[in-house]
Amino acid sequence: MMSCPKWIETFLKRAFSQKYLIVTNTVSCSSLLGAGDFLQQKIGWSTKSGTEGYDWKRTARVAALGLVLGPMNHHWYRLLDGRIRGRTGKDIATKVAADFAVSPIFACTFITGVAVLEGKGPSTALMEYRNKFFKILTLDVCVWPPTQVFNFWLVPPQGRVIYISTVQLLYNVFMSYIKHT
Repeated sequence: MMSCPKWIETFLKRAFSQKYLIVTNTVSCSSLLGAGDFLQQKIGWSTKSGTEGYDWKRTARVAALGLVLGPMNHHWYRLLDGRIRGRTGKDIATKVAADFAVSPIFACTFITGVAVLEGKGPSTALMEYRNKFFKILTLDVCVWPPTQVFNFWLVPPQGRVIYISTVQLLYNVFMSYIKHT
């Protein structure tokens, strides 16, 4: 088995230490939100015509939400892991159910946060979320329960947000599509 260079090992050990984990989670969340929007625009599923070009400001707005969602995820998983410590089937099911119950808060933060960054008022932003709620709920039902079973069963606590952020890369492509259509 090939080992990684010592500096990479040292970097990763620090990045995933309790001291720096919130920074790692925030940076990874922001980066992957931006990457999801980038991919969504490159795939061309948005309502824009291909002649308008790539919207870097849009990607920046989406990525900026990672500054809120990264810490939200970080603290949410710390709370959840602190309250439900076991790894039995019942514990995992409880965590998955709790996570699914709060998923509308994260989705609402994403949709309304980007809308506010676009210059829309809070009431308009909330109306947009309400109008897109069932599309988001359908996406959430398909993505999050199986993702979270794996997360709570096999992923160590310090790896939860980076794992979720990685799954969110694909999820964010769809969320960006929902947000911008």
